[in-house]
Amino acid sequence: IFGNSLDWNIFGLGALIGTFLTGILIIVAMPELLRSGYVHVKLTVVVILAAFHLDLGRYMVQLREKRCNKSGMFFRAYNEVPTIAMVIIIWMMVYKPF
Repeated sequence: IFGNSLDWNIFGLGALIGTFLTGILIIVAMPELLRSGYVHVKLTVVVILAAFHLDLGRYMVQLREKRCNKSGMFFRAYNEVPTIAMVIIIWMMVYKPF
């Protein structure tokens, strides 16, 4: 139901754009952050999450058109990607390993 409403465009795409704009503003304000290796790992994970987000939109269209051949087990496993990404990002930002 949520995927069929205008809310997805506001919350999903809007959150993605807002997050990217905020990140760009932080980098512009503090360019010295780019000298840290852990920030590069974080940015890589963020790009992966953006690709994940767009891929979910593709699956949503396939499901709506009833042409998705992925199983429920696939989506249960795929749903763990953001959790793993969050753990990596938090670990990088807290411990700053390099």
